[in-house]
Amino acid sequence: MSGDRWTMEDLAKLPADVRRQIEQKLLLVNSHRQESNHQQMLDALEAPWPGKEKVLQAACELVLRCSGWQFFHMPGHAAIGNPCGWPDLIAFGPGQRVLLIELKTARGVVSDRQKKTFDALAALGWPVHICRNARHVEWLIKNNEERL
Repeated sequence: MSGDRWTMEDLAKLPADVRRQIEQKLLLVNSHRQESNHQQMLDALEAPWPGKEKVLQAACELVLRCSGWQFFHMPGHAAIGNPCGWPDLIAFGPGQRVLLIELKTARGVVSDRQKKTFDALAALGWPVHICRNARHVEWLIKNNEERL
């Protein structure tokens, strides 16, 4: 890996089934979106994402899905009854592992309400991870040991 950027060598090192899943997902994305949106999703895998959070989220969800994780996300406009300041993604992985993930673009800032919520969750033993690219989510999957 060259810094935080994916290289062809990095992709070649992925297990064949994960590469196939990524390729299939990218083909689906490409067939349903314009080429520029496809490139945006690829870019969101690499550096802090300067664009829209929904593209970053799609890339992070792809990483979770391809790694065998299940996740939950409720969009802000549909969050009636959802506590204010809650993390964007709650992910459940093998071995009773759980990740609380807040997605932020390169310009995104954690609000005061989010800070209070995240501090309260951390006090209960559930830290919230602020992720600015999909590579960070991949790192968490490989290195984080938070469990139920």
